[in-house]
Amino acid sequence: MSDIMMLKELQDLIPFKNKNQVIEILVRNKDGKIKLFQKVAIDNLPQNEVKEKVQEAINLLNKNNEITEKSIKLLNGVTKLSKLNLVLSGLNLCATCVGFAIMYQKLDKLSGKIDSIVNQMKKTNSIQANFEFDKILSEYSNMLDCRRKQNNYSEDQLRKLVADEFDVLNMLIRSFQQDTVSDTEEIIFSILSLASMLSVSLKYFDETYYFNNKGKIQDGNSWHMDHSKWVGIFDRLLSWDIIKAIQDHGFLELELNTTENDCYYISFLEQVRKLKQDVEDNQVLIESTDDQELYNTIISELDQQIIDEIESELKNQGVNTENEAIKNAMQAAVA
Repeated sequence: MSDIMMLKELQDLIPFKNKNQVIEILVRNKDGKIKLFQKVAIDNLPQNEVKEKVQEAINLLNKNNEITEKSIKLLNGVTKLSKLNLVLSGLNLCATCVGFAIMYQKLDKLSGKIDSIVNQMKKTNSIQANFEFDKILSEYSNMLDCRRKQNNYSEDQLRKLVADEFDVLNMLIRSFQQDTVSDTEEIIFSILSLASMLSVSLKYFDETYYFNNKGKIQDGNSWHMDHSKWVGIFDRLLSWDIIKAIQDHGFLELELNTTENDCYYISFLEQVRKLKQDVEDNQVLIESTDDQELYNTIISELDQQIIDEIESELKNQGVNTENEAIKNAMQAAVA
């Protein structure tokens, strides 16, 4: 998979067809999860039907995106923002194994640069900590895989993962604010990706922590003592200092015009707000159910709703949902 792009006409899909004239369609559901449709063949249809099916698919892609069509067009009209479109368009690719596989490839290439920045920040601030970004990526992937297989991933493992993600994200933000990085776009991409990983990890940690300890805590606070600190990093990303730095990057380095730069920083804000809201909404759901089995049932029902919506939309596009590859793709959307 490559960077997310705005599809407007039939020829936009040509680069994505394989030797069998088959395309893949990636769609974002309104709740932030990814729908990945594989092996959708359109080559046997008459040309006018092909155009109609493709246009329907394009409309579906656009309809399911949280950010306005105008904003998407502006973002994709700026070629220098190609990597950032993955996160600026609101696609939380870090939430599933399938989506994170896409992000992993991109982030792993940046791991050496990120570690260099982190090590410099640790040295400058006399911080003694032992973590490396590539190991965090690997452990995050392992966590997603454990949940996919319904294997145990302990409270302590989750706490360490959250803490490590927070620490690296915190140092990248400091470096960005102090303007000590050479490739600003890659750092912004890494910051948003780590923020997305932190949001997902924190949701899973909250679930595990609450149901493991709800009968033991007597002070009225249901969450880990560092929870407010962890969530507070999203507020830092929404602060004026960060937004000013994003605007400066857009104007001075990317040479965006006023309209494009407005779209750039507003898209950044929207994504960060959603990541924080996902954590807070999940806390409300956990406390409201107050029961692990009921919580799991609700999450399972929500996932099934996503699959049902995918199946309904595919049927509307004339796709055979009984195809094994299509079935696997629908399951991958929530795995």
